Amino acid sequence: MSATHGTPRFDYEIHIGVPVARVWHALADGEMTRHYAFGTRFEGRLVAGAPYAFIADGAFRAADGETLDVTTSGMR
Repeated sequence: MSATHGTPRFDYEIHIGVPVARVWHALADGEMTRHYAFGTRFEGRLVAGAPYAFIADGAFRAADGETLDVTTSGMR
């Protein structure tokens, strides 16, 4: 954790033992996110500046925001 002007900031790095293309598909496919994101469906595009939301049953927005940055280094 680091702080900018007294506000906590959390950075996470996760290493997953599967091919990068499978991870990308799991992050970008709303039907896949239901399996690991508390039953919510991802809606959006994984490009900097794009809006996104995780939608729960009943069209409830469990989380939403704007994608700040996307790094695709290492993708094949």
